[in-house]
Amino acid sequence: MSLPDAPPLPDPAHTTAVRKSWQAEFAEAQSTRRVNVVCMKWGDRYPAVFVNRLYAMVLRHTSWDINFVCFTDDATGIRPEVAGWAIGGVALLSLITLAIGRFM
Repeated sequence: MSLPDAPPLPDPAHTTAVRKSWQAEFAEAQSTRRVNVVCMKWGDRYPAVFVNRLYAMVLRHTSWDINFVCFTDDATGIRPEVAGWAIGGVALLSLITLAIGRFM
């Protein structure tokens, strides 16, 4: 299965949008009862069954609408309900850097 490329990451130096605080994002999620769940799977250490199991557990334990996304290099065997995005080495490093910067 061919996966779409992950969307490009915004350049923080050229971003004019004001980022919401986590409290504002939390309040919005509470009112809309929608949430994004993101996981990453690359390499062959863990098969697709782990992504499918995580999706099933999240679905079982929430009544909210979820948008489940998996960044992966191989979407073989992942449930069709899970949005799969292709991830390469450079994109992976960019995502990790963005995530670390967000929580520091």
